[in-house]
Amino acid sequence: MINGIIPVYKEAGKTSFFYVNQIKKIFHQKKVGHTGTLDPMVTGVLPICLGDATKLVPFLMEKHKSYSCTILIGRATETEDLDGKEIAKIKVKDRISDLTIDDILETFKGENEQVPPFFSAVRYHGKHLYEYARENIFIKKPARSFHILSINRTSSVKYHHDFTCEFKFEVVCSKGTYIRTLCTQIGQKLGYPAVMKKLVRTSGGGFNLDQTVKLDQIKANLNVVKSLEEILFDLPKFDLTDSQFLRVRNGAKIKIPVKEDLLVLKYSDRVVAIYEKKGSFFQAKTMFLENIK
Repeated sequence: MINGIIPVYKEAGKTSFFYVNQIKKIFHQKKVGHTGTLDPMVTGVLPICLGDATKLVPFLMEKHKSYSCTILIGRATETEDLDGKEIAKIKVKDRISDLTIDDILETFKGENEQVPPFFSAVRYHGKHLYEYARENIFIKKPARSFHILSINRTSSVKYHHDFTCEFKFEVVCSKGTYIRTLCTQIGQKLGYPAVMKKLVRTSGGGFNLDQTVKLDQIKANLNVVKSLEEILFDLPKFDLTDSQFLRVRNGAKIKIPVKEDLLVLKYSDRVVAIYEKKGSFFQAKTMFLENIK
């Protein structure tokens, strides 16, 4: 079994599940998962975990993500992107100043709340919200908090003949942030309906666009899998002695004279576990059993 991550470049029109299935077929293994669903129209970074690396999905999903987005002002859809049915339209007859937009974007920095869109992968009683929406059953979900580290306009405002306008912005945010809904919220503060026109995830799971590979590249070269050590590069490492390893391989807690609260444990140049400090001992958080064999 192969253990590691492939930072896949997701193309428009394909689902995240499609890429998981393709990786399963290419590497002939069942234990494969991704680190956060991207809508079909969205492109960019989609880290896919293989083997024991699937245990890192929750850890990787905690990392901040960054996006490049094009927002269209003047119309709204039921899905908050261009794939949905139009539900509102207001002509943008007056120009919106760059300063007004920048000031509004600034208000989103820090802690925010938003209600997940009806057409989303959020689960409610075992079903995705989009499944309820397709059945015309709209579940009222409570608002969820999210955090924005930075958000900046990256283009001038472009005006169209149909009295809509658009501009691009970049955002670095926490997990659980719906950029579609963020576009709606930006539009509300501008006084217009708004919709997400285009979205690219520029980083996620510790990887950026420059590190991604496309499916045809993966098929041509299977040596694109990032090792566990490459994935966990930003965590402190500790090399186990023979006696410590004998305890760790059974998941036992051990004493390690270090100040860190979280450690990647290695033995014979292999990552075998992540241990976290509990009192005066370190105990197992994640075990990489395939690497222990």
